[in-house]
Amino acid sequence: MQGSKMLRGALATLGVASLLALSACAGDDGTTTEPSASTSSSSAAPSSSTPPEPKKATPEGPAQNLVPPELPEEAKEFSEEGFKAFIEYWFEAQNYGLATGDGSYVEEISLEDCVFCESTLNMIENLANGEGQVWLVGGEMEATDIVAKLHGEPSDVQRAYLTLRQFSGDIYDENGMLEGGDDVHNDFVKPFEFAAYYHDGAWIAARIQAE
Repeated sequence: MQGSKMLRGALATLGVASLLALSACAGDDGTTTEPSASTSSSSAAPSSSTPPEPKKATPEGPAQNLVPPELPEEAKEFSEEGFKAFIEYWFEAQNYGLATGDGSYVEEISLEDCVFCESTLNMIENLANGEGQVWLVGGEMEATDIVAKLHGEPSDVQRAYLTLRQFSGDIYDENGMLEGGDDVHNDFVKPFEFAAYYHDGAWIAARIQAE
């Protein structure tokens, strides 16, 4: 019981902290940081049965059977359109992580010193530690109006500008909304900067912050 209370407090606190981190990401000195390679694989036995229907989280229960995000081929290209596709995928991976507690998709496309990325991963980890006993309803983010301009070499930091919409989100458990869990993610629409590197045929997020 005591552990559950501690987890609730940690989730609520971390949710607020993640918002504060949106405009506090570390600066960039223009140097190239080589991301560490990581791979993940999954296999499933062939089945003729119909896949279970994906269900978003509701106040009555956590998300179920969500389809993992898939990096589109275009997002692997060093081009303005490829950069845009990567940014859209990054937020898809974030939304999936917050809904399922699986931060692996965000982690493999983000540098360790990206403050926004680490804040997201910390909250995902805390939700995962709840082992399905606590979950986030809402809180999705959507990147629109993305403008990307490439310059220099692929290894140079590249920047894009976008409008980020975050939908409000609340933390629940089997007894209902947690104390302090309301509006853990507040609704907002803000201009953002997204900085990334292109390395070994892949984009990796370096900084995401409000302008």
